[in-house]
Amino acid sequence: MNMQIPDSLRDEKRDKKLKDFASQKAYEAAANHVAAEVQAAPTTAKRLEGALARIDTLEKRAPKAEVTLKNPEPPKPDQRVPRALEMASITLTAEFLRRVDGTDPDDTIDKLLSGRSNELSRKAAKAHYKTSSSTALTATVGWGQELVASVTGEYWRDLKHRSALAGLIGNGARQLGMGEANSIMVPKMERDQKLKGSWVTEGGTIPVKSGTVSARAIHQYKLAVLSVFSNSLAETSIESLEGIIRDGMLSDTAEAIDTYLLDDDPGVAGVRPAGILNGAPSQPSAGSDVDAITADVAWLIARMIEMRAAKPVLLMHPLVAISIGMKVNAQGAFVFRAEIEGGKFFNIPVVQSENVPTDQLIMVNADAVMVDLQPPAFRLSDSATLVMIDDDGVAPTMLAPGAITTTGSVKVSDAATVDGGPAVVASLFQQDATSIRLIQPATWQMVRDGTAFVSGVSY
Repeated sequence: MNMQIPDSLRDEKRDKKLKDFASQKAYEAAANHVAAEVQAAPTTAKRLEGALARIDTLEKRAPKAEVTLKNPEPPKPDQRVPRALEMASITLTAEFLRRVDGTDPDDTIDKLLSGRSNELSRKAAKAHYKTSSSTALTATVGWGQELVASVTGEYWRDLKHRSALAGLIGNGARQLGMGEANSIMVPKMERDQKLKGSWVTEGGTIPVKSGTVSARAIHQYKLAVLSVFSNSLAETSIESLEGIIRDGMLSDTAEAIDTYLLDDDPGVAGVRPAGILNGAPSQPSAGSDVDAITADVAWLIARMIEMRAAKPVLLMHPLVAISIGMKVNAQGAFVFRAEIEGGKFFNIPVVQSENVPTDQLIMVNADAVMVDLQPPAFRLSDSATLVMIDDDGVAPTMLAPGAITTTGSVKVSDAATVDGGPAVVASLFQQDATSIRLIQPATWQMVRDGTAFVSGVSY
């Protein structure tokens, strides 16, 4: 609000007149405001009455509240740990179906590993497939090598309930890392006690002794198998196909390794290693009662003590373990059941495997076993020409069974003239089939005496 101050007020009493003038104007403004409020009072009163009425209505009305609760998230199931053997067979199945009928590998993996508990396994399988199949063309050697290169140990631990070799690895067998080497030399100190120390007096001379140190060469070998699958298998259930590949190739090959590991074959140069029973001390079983079992195990333990075994392991067939566990004493009490169920016998770790002969008890110093297991490698082909012949000893056959040399091999050019032949030659392309080749590099060596066994077991 602008006020014009008369010139007459600009004198010596200016200050007092200014204050009086301002007070007058303030009074007039206040009076005008009050007058406006009084004039608007009826309208304000009506609004106030309406507001009070609405408040009164709300207070009398019963409260109504609707609450919507969000359904809680279902608990996440426990995730299955991806297993190397399963990953290998599933990704191989996915590649087989991709080649045969163009099925998306992700779809195959999703079907074989369905459910929330398999989320981690699905991711692992797809990652392994992409890693291994990025270079996995038909002409690529070693398809699947990348798949299991980092999980070789897990692959064999998956087979611990079926494989004696896996049991030895789990109980202290020393694993080598031969890589691309065809052979390595391992020193061996003979147990001739020629390096035992002597008491020496103050100022006396310390004797110089020499022990017997030798070197053993450990060579790399391989097990290999070819299997032909009709492409019509793609029309069967994916689960059945995966089971065929897993049990028909991977597990069977692992079990074949056990068979060769636990024999007494001296080995074939350049073909296979010697079995760990070769040259091992043995004796017939003392019988089938409690005292005989105790005597048999006591004899084996004595051999381990003589060999200074650091990590003895007892190998037996599951049926033998069951029979031992059921033995009772004169009072009808089970003598060995608690020990067998606990995984030890006379405080020695027990490895049960169906690949151990049912008539043998075998004790091995795992610390004396050196093992090298490379990742199994796969290759698929639908255009190869194969000689349909195996090494079962039934003509026509390769020679010798289980240990194929160049002279015992049968090539395509030999098919017509092989003994007991001619052998069948098949074109996979012509027969609408796919072959899967598995190569399992493997070797082992007893670096010192460390095996003994009891034969003729009939518990």
